[in-house]
Amino acid sequence: MVIMDASMSSNVCRAIYTKDFGKGSFVGSNARRVYHACNLFHGAKHPPVKLAFYPGFQELTVFLAISWLALWVGPTVKRKTGKSLVSQVRDMTRLWFHDGIDPPSYYAFDFYKDGRAEDAPHYLTRFETKNGLLYALNSQRSNPYPISEMNSKTLFAECCAEAGIPHPQTLALVSGGQVEMRCRSTELEVDLFCKRQRGMGATGSFTYRYMSPGTYIDGNGREVNLAAVLKELKCHSMKHPLLVQAWLRNHSNIADLALDSLLTIRVVTVIDERGKPEITLAMLRLLAKLEPQWKYLPDEEYAAPIDLSTGELGLFTGDNLRTSHLRYENHLVTGAKIKGRILEEWPTIGDAALAAHAAFPHRTVVGWDIALTDAGPIVLEGNTNLDVMFLQRVHNAPAAQSRFGELMNFHLELLSRSWGPPSSSMACDSQPSGKMGKYSKSTTGVPLNIVQ
Repeated sequence: MVIMDASMSSNVCRAIYTKDFGKGSFVGSNARRVYHACNLFHGAKHPPVKLAFYPGFQELTVFLAISWLALWVGPTVKRKTGKSLVSQVRDMTRLWFHDGIDPPSYYAFDFYKDGRAEDAPHYLTRFETKNGLLYALNSQRSNPYPISEMNSKTLFAECCAEAGIPHPQTLALVSGGQVEMRCRSTELEVDLFCKRQRGMGATGSFTYRYMSPGTYIDGNGREVNLAAVLKELKCHSMKHPLLVQAWLRNHSNIADLALDSLLTIRVVTVIDERGKPEITLAMLRLLAKLEPQWKYLPDEEYAAPIDLSTGELGLFTGDNLRTSHLRYENHLVTGAKIKGRILEEWPTIGDAALAAHAAFPHRTVVGWDIALTDAGPIVLEGNTNLDVMFLQRVHNAPAAQSRFGELMNFHLELLSRSWGPPSSSMACDSQPSGKMGKYSKSTTGVPLNIVQ
């Protein structure tokens, strides 16, 4: 059900937030408890500054984050809800020190709304997941590869090819100024998509639009020949090794949602209680930052949740904290319908995600980015350190309300047992208290090196 907000345009909606927690209850507080009790810090990802994780500096970082967010996002929330900046600062401070909720999550999850902050224990945040928890969960089984197959796009492509998983064909590898062709010269007569061999997402990517044999248009609109393309690729590869692929195009059924960028379907799969991969959440993603003509949009990324049973899309929303309260029924630029739209190819997309996870059974939690083309679903990459904040925000619900939260609780229990004494266990109904990272000793918490 959607409630129209009469004070906004007819395209902007406000979704009803319901409270229906099951076996996923308290997955957030459980995750933060296990993260700290088991000392799972692996690397500074959120925030990406290692100094911010040392005593004293962490408190300073939190104070600066709260202050900046209150000044940047606070006025918008004040205009919308009447909540003063002082109250917002007080709320963020309490949520951090009592529930371990990082300041950006306050706005991303609408915790400024009446009663919403009470559900903080049911939300996962980037702080515990990106800084080590997901790494620990995905390291429970030994990796058969010498390096991370998810971070190496070349290794990932080789694994997909061996398993028969549809994936983008690699046309060439470029590293250290050298080009290794992986195709016939005629296969280069297509639009080209070039990206870094290592890393996630489209960071550092660029394109060449094919015009005629040996002629392309680069990202600046200049006409260049193949020799110039290869020269530029060699130059870029001196800093970051690249791979060259055919520039994929969106399926005709969703082509009205983008111009040049490739839409992706993020499908989150988790190993279930039987040891089999299961689809738990999914959303359709649009990277507006890759659309040169849409630079004026306030958000770099937009997404809509996908109903796992029907393939129906929900409300569209963006990743900018200042616009976190806005949700849309239609596309902001093209006007194309989004809410209520049925993704008819959803069953084949889901099958592709399950097949991909089955090919990498040593991974526990993976966010698959899948493109839908006229040739069918194409698995682009798998993310083992996926962003849980935007995922929950898009669904307008905490992880606890989904199968994702249930299975995360299941794996947190296994993780706590493997890292602690044989008698250790994790109950899902206890609350963290005290300063961040220092939880009270309790028979219902994770009894692993609890610091008082």
